[in-house]
Amino acid sequence: MLVAMTGASGFVGSHTLRALADRGHTVRALVRDRAKFERLLAARGLAQPEIVEGDMTDRASVAALVEGAESVIHTAATVAFEPGLIERMHANNVAGVENVVTAALEAGARSIVYTSSVAAIFHGGYPPITIDDPVAEPDNPYGKAKADAERAARSLQERSDGRLSILYPPGIIGPDDPALSESNKAFLIYIRDWAPRTTGGMSLVDVRDVAEILVAVAERGGDGRYLFAGLQLAWEEIACVIERVTRRAVKRKLLPGPLLRGAGRLFDAMKTVAPLDFPLTLETMTYATRWPGIVTSPAAATLEHQYRTAEQTIGDLARWLEHEGHIDKKARGALPPWPVRAG
Repeated sequence: MLVAMTGASGFVGSHTLRALADRGHTVRALVRDRAKFERLLAARGLAQPEIVEGDMTDRASVAALVEGAESVIHTAATVAFEPGLIERMHANNVAGVENVVTAALEAGARSIVYTSSVAAIFHGGYPPITIDDPVAEPDNPYGKAKADAERAARSLQERSDGRLSILYPPGIIGPDDPALSESNKAFLIYIRDWAPRTTGGMSLVDVRDVAEILVAVAERGGDGRYLFAGLQLAWEEIACVIERVTRRAVKRKLLPGPLLRGAGRLFDAMKTVAPLDFPLTLETMTYATRWPGIVTSPAAATLEHQYRTAEQTIGDLARWLEHEGHIDKKARGALPPWPVRAG
């Protein structure tokens, strides 16, 4: 089938391109920078899909994207932590959902899939997050943007005639990351330098699993809400997995939750006056130290997806990080090198 998608240049979107090709689907992609996108395709060994140049906030280019498409997958999102870009991030993410989903509904797409985030329904501490939890009321800019986009998506889902599904991935990690996402930046530190010993943990999912689930839901159609737990690991378990796959010792640093959240507040304040490229914010530290875990939703459970193991995902990430020059061979440890693609 013809699948129209946004975010094809991104981490999840580029893997979804491959998953769609593996399933024999035809793709039309909305991209802002054709040359950049074509370089990505060449580096990944992917065939070039039909391209519509434009932006998710531009109604004309979105209308051209979805015309005649049987399915629409919306993975595009603006992520920004710099104070001057926060308002734009919020407006773009909400407008993107409204434009893409509305256009897809009007064009008669059989299935529409929106990639939300578990951040949209996150609450710190016990009990675990469930699909029945209300939309969050976060204080942080990224959480607010995802929560308001989620409200827009739920409103559209009620009017979608059973054609809009929503996915809620947890922390997405894995190889072949075009811009090194915040989650992968954090794991770079855990693999190369040290892992925290603190409260909480992480719910993780391999980006390749997210891509495969997106395609499965697009093929299925319907109006399900897919919240999936993926891999739920305490911080000590994460350090142990890194040790198992690299066969080298991982340093631990004892960092109490209140201390990390206080450091996040400090870095947030510092970033208002100076650019700091470091994944330490109150938002990320709250997720890290007060993560409640996730209960897989009934819709997600029916997919019966076989997730990659923590060893496979973290091992592949470490191999790829070394291949791209983010870590050295010592940090990669005993893992074999990341394969070089032919051509």
